[in-house]
Amino acid sequence: MTKNRPLFFSLAGCAAVCLILRVVLKLTAVDPATGFYEGGGALPLVFNILLGVSVLLLLAAGYLSGRRMRGASVTFTIPLRALSIAAGATLFCWTLLRLKELPEVFSADYPLMPKLLLCLFTLLFRLALPWISAFLFFRVAGAGPFTIPCEFRAFTAEPDPRLPQNGFDLEGGLHTLRMNGWLMLLPLVWEIGELLSSFMAYTALRNVSDQMLTIVMLILMAPFLLAHARILSGVGAEKGVRQLLFFGPAFALFAIAVPGGMIAAALAGKTVALGLSPAAAVFYFLSGLYAAALCLSLRRSGR
Repeated sequence: MTKNRPLFFSLAGCAAVCLILRVVLKLTAVDPATGFYEGGGALPLVFNILLGVSVLLLLAAGYLSGRRMRGASVTFTIPLRALSIAAGATLFCWTLLRLKELPEVFSADYPLMPKLLLCLFTLLFRLALPWISAFLFFRVAGAGPFTIPCEFRAFTAEPDPRLPQNGFDLEGGLHTLRMNGWLMLLPLVWEIGELLSSFMAYTALRNVSDQMLTIVMLILMAPFLLAHARILSGVGAEKGVRQLLFFGPAFALFAIAVPGGMIAAALAGKTVALGLSPAAAVFYFLSGLYAAALCLSLRRSGR
């Protein structure tokens, strides 16, 4: 078990309760045509209050953990690698499923310059950046035979066989692997594009809608990806640890509860027309699990 027990129990408890409530609401009180609550009595209010309180609790727990975390290291265990590979594979499949949208974009009746900009934006944010992000999930997990141009700074000292063979030591210890910092920012650029396009697509927002919860989840994902890039590249790693512990659990909570309810609704045949597709929901759900596992894998040096 992780040695950061307060954060572990806070995150596990909040995520489990919010996920159960969200699944119940999606199956009983959400209109599949709009994603808005159309019933459920006081349960939607209870869910929103509980979700808000849980976020505040996790932010406080993450802040306190970040203050105690000086000289941290993270080891990519087998479960963490498996989640990274699963998230990358799901993102790759989601991108393939979105290829059917390209002919509609290319055949749109727009003036030449706006059409060129739209096509460029679509190719970049719907094809190139998602695939690069998917490959990075594989590469971070140490999965081959991918040869993404990453910069790995290995120390010349002989590795200790007792030490983890795929660890990211934030203090520059023995057998350290570091990703290229600029390359690790590409998932953040792609996610910001997803956030902007989703916000523009969701024109009818309500405080309790699927769409609003998705927007909040994407907003929380941005600082998580920035912290993720800082830690794995070693650029501002200490600040990245504090940022990860502060925003990571809150993002994990949203990414587990909100897409988890969407997955349950999809399995029950109640997919919302305006919102995340089932493939996207699975990707964000796995990303939430990955974020939670990454936060809980942090260790202080010497422990």
